[in-house]
Amino acid sequence: MTKVYVVTEGSYSDYHIVAVFRDRKEAETFVGSNVDEIEEYELYEKQPVRQVVYYAKAESPDWNVEERSWVAWPWDSYYGLSRPVADEWPQQGLWPRRVTVHGSDMGEVRMALYDRIAKIKAEQEGIA
Repeated sequence: MTKVYVVTEGSYSDYHIVAVFRDRKEAETFVGSNVDEIEEYELYEKQPVRQVVYYAKAESPDWNVEERSWVAWPWDSYYGLSRPVADEWPQQGLWPRRVTVHGSDMGEVRMALYDRIAKIKAEQEGIA
């Protein structure tokens, strides 16, 4: 992949791109006193492969399941998941106890979520 060098300036709502170069030395030459930064990015010669990420969550006390999906790109932290990743949060104040699972296969995501819910219910009943 080819790298490009992006000259930017400003911050927050004023942040913007000033110029884009294929050569870092050209970007450094271009940089003046009013330009903040040179950022390095990879330029894809063709569209990168996307991956669908599946997500499911359930909250206590009724454990109703909510499901979603989205497209992840290679620079997304969810890209390249080989198996479901589960997270669990305890009840905090008004926030209920929650379980979330995300992964690349909806069947595996559902199974991981329901397994986690079953484990929680067994612990609550004192049989785990």
